[in-house]
Order: sequence, then structure tokens, then C-alpha cells
Amino acid sequence: MLLKQVIQEFMLACIAERKADPTLDAYRYHLDNFCKFTGNIAVDEITSKTVRAFITHEMTREGPRGPLSSASIHKAFSVVRTFLRWAHQEGILEDNPVAHVKAPKLEYRLPEALTREELDRLMRYLRTQSNFRNRVIFEFFLDTGCRLNEVVLLNIQDINLDEGHCKVMGKGSKEGLVPLGHKLRKDLYAYIHRYREGEDGEPALFTSKFGTRLSRDGLATMIKRVMKTVGVQGKYGPHKLRHTFATNFLRNGGSLEALRRILRHNDIQTTLIYTHLGDEDILMAHGQASPLDRM
Repeated sequence: MLLKQVIQEFMLACIAERKADPTLDAYRYHLDNFCKFTGNIAVDEITSKTVRAFITHEMTREGPRGPLSSASIHKAFSVVRTFLRWAHQEGILEDNPVAHVKAPKLEYRLPEALTREELDRLMRYLRTQSNFRNRVIFEFFLDTGCRLNEVVLLNIQDINLDEGHCKVMGKGSKEGLVPLGHKLRKDLYAYIHRYREGEDGEPALFTSKFGTRLSRDGLATMIKRVMKTVGVQGKYGPHKLRHTFATNFLRNGGSLEALRRILRHNDIQTTLIYTHLGDEDILMAHGQASPLDRM
């Protein structure tokens, strides 16, 4: 069987398993790159050497923002590995060509969060120059730590303002309850009853000016545009807001276990990345506890 045909069968299997849309998009993107690199060869011609050559190619390839990050390269390998394992399990491949191929090293980087100054500029902009819907969207990210896709899929019926929580559909189609702060609950009430533009029967919480559910791309573009406008440095986008929520939750005295449950991490080790102190915290702590200053 040729590679393109096997990829199509793999994607159909993933759809039948109800994989999330972002997962399907990632599979399509990386497998398309893999097929462009190898050509539409017979799938049983793929060897461990082929996979290593593809990863080496990804290391030299440039994306829209320059050389690919170690995370992008690692993801490309992970997708190809998943695909070839599936082909082996389905009996399409006699042997698994990635069985003895090591994953490319993933560089460890601390998650980037908004600084206090960036957060102040952002909130000032949202209060004075933004519409109410966009302001509430940012508040929702910053108060819940939700992922982009979770916010896109929110329906009005998922919001319980009386009890102060919302129901979200997380990774792996797992439902979870996320707390809502008093300020967010107040602004959500105002948004739903005064500002929301929704067609009859439209269940979505956050809607476009046409009254339909905001798309994933549309929401991400709006967030990036606002963050760029207020001068956010480094990476900017919805996931940076999730990191900002987690950092400030701990900074304000929240417990690590509570944060793990809010972020819906299965493993506490994933949550531990947020226990780092930012540069400004370190400078402040040293100023208060400098051994030499206190001698």
C-alpha cells in the first residue's frame, strides 16, 4: 500500500475514535510533511533510517517564524511514531520501523507568563479600548486557566453562575469543573444578558458579531492581536494566558494540588513547572533576605 492511502485510513480510524479536532489537525499537518519528504512511497519501504532522515530534515527546516522549536520537532516525531505503530498493529506493516528510534531531545523551557506590567497594560486596554465581549474573554482565560479549545466549545448551559463554576470539555473528551471568581461571574452575567449576540438557538457562550460560535482561529487571532497591541514580549497567544493564570494563582497563595485540579493535570509533575519563581519574584525575595544586607 502507498503511504498516502495508509495515512487516509489512519485518519479515518482517528475520526472514528473521536479524536479531538486539534489532534486531528496536528496529525494531518505532520503526516503531510512526512509524505512530502518521503514521496508517496510504499509504506513498507519506510525504515528507521527514513524516520531519522525526516527528523533531521525537520531540524533544518524553517517555519513562518524561523527554525522549528524542539517542541515542534518532537511533535513531528511523535505523530509519525503514532502513525507507524498503528500501521504495525493493523498488520499493514510487518515490523515497526520506529521501535528502536529514540525521540529527539526536547529542550526544557519554563512557561512564559505575562509580567505584572504587561498584565496592567492589558487590563487597562481592555477597560478603555476594547468591547465588552473581548474583555470578558480575556478575564475568562486569566481567571480559569482554560485552554483555547475549551473556551471555544463552551455553551451557556455549561456556566453555573449561582454555584460559581463551569463545565468544560478538556483533552481526551474529559469533562471537568472549573471554578469562577466573583468578578468573572459578575461580568459573565452582564455579558450574557446585555452584550451577547446570538442567533435563536445558538448555544455558544462566546459568539461573533454574526451571532454564531466564535471559531478557534478567530478567537486565537483576536487574543494575539490584543496582546501584540499592548506590547507583550516573547510568545503571545491563548496558552500564555493559561501560564499567567497558573503563575499568579500560586503567587497569590493558591495550593499546588488545587492548581493541578483546576488545570486538570493527571500528573502533579506537570503542574510543578509553575513552582518556578519569575525574575521579579527572585529580585524581590533577595531584597528582603539578602544575607550581606542583614549582617
